[in-house]
Amino acid sequence: MIQAYIEASLEVCQKHIGKRFGAGLEFTPAIKIGCLMYVSQLYEYRTMISDVEAKEIPLAISALWSVYRDVGVY
Repeated sequence: MIQAYIEASLEVCQKHIGKRFGAGLEFTPAIKIGCLMYVSQLYEYRTMISDVEAKEIPLAISALWSVYRDVGVY
């Protein structure tokens, strides 16, 4: 389960930033910390049942990743 959370965090990170690792996006310490925080959040709320799907990235994680975003990609 943890491996799936790690893979999901990398996917969400790349989607948020608008670049893929290996295609101009370096795996920096800030990106790594954001991914670890995202994994932690997924694990913490793993049993949460809701009809509403969470779409927003928490502010602290977004702050770490947004520095690397390409403006105009979204």
